Parts: sequence; structure tokens; C-alpha cells
Amino acid sequence: VSEPNKTLKVKDAFDTAIATASKAGFVHDAALANETAGRYFLHLQKNGSDNASDDFWIKNYLSDAVTKYGQWGAKAKVEQLQATYGDLLRKDASDGETFQSGALHTTAVEPATLSKTHEIFNKLDLDS
Repeated sequence: VSEPNKTLKVKDAFDTAIATASKAGFVHDAALANETAGRYFLHLQKNGSDNASDDFWIKNYLSDAVTKYGQWGAKAKVEQLQATYGDLLRKDASDGETFQSGALHTTAVEPATLSKTHEIFNKLDLDS
């Protein structure tokens, strides 16, 4: 599998995880998936990826992570992401003041989707 195809497959897996978590009402999982996706594309960029769309995906995934963490009420996490990635965030990324309370949904998430997502996350080595 060529590198662009691999990257596209990983992006699709992240998007599926984010959409599934969001649909099921698991805001914190959607936030984590967005953060991990942003870090993945940042890792690719730092390791020589010349894909011009990496900037776009980094900015969007990390900004969406800030917004989702803000919706969940994780102010410390929002502040940590802003301190770490502030220059990479969209201007419209929530600062956590938009926390919306409400009941969490208990909609079932397909086990196969979660399993595949966890498998992909576990293969990623974002610290190297």
C-alpha cells in the first residue's frame, strides 16, 4: 500500500471513529479521536510528509478536539491543547466556554468499528 493510500485509509478510520463517537453521544471519545488524528498528521508533517493538505487536517482535527473537549467540560484539557497547539488552531475553536450540558446518549456503537479504531490507534507511534 502506497503512503498516500495508507494516509487516506488512516484518515477515513479517524473520521469513522469521530462520527461514530459523536453520533453515539460520546463527546470525550470524539475529542480524543480528533486530537489523535491531529497529532497523527502533525507527526507525518514533522517526518517529511510533503502533502499540502496536512496543514488543513492538523488545524481542523486539533480545533475540533478543543471544541469537543470544551463541550465535554474538560477545561484543563482545552487549556493544555491551546498552550501546546495554539498557533495551529482555527480562530473559531471553542475555549471551553461553550460547554453544553445534556444527557449522554447510550446508543450502541458497533463493536467492529470500535475494535478497528482501537487497532489503528494502537499501531500509531506518535511520540517518535
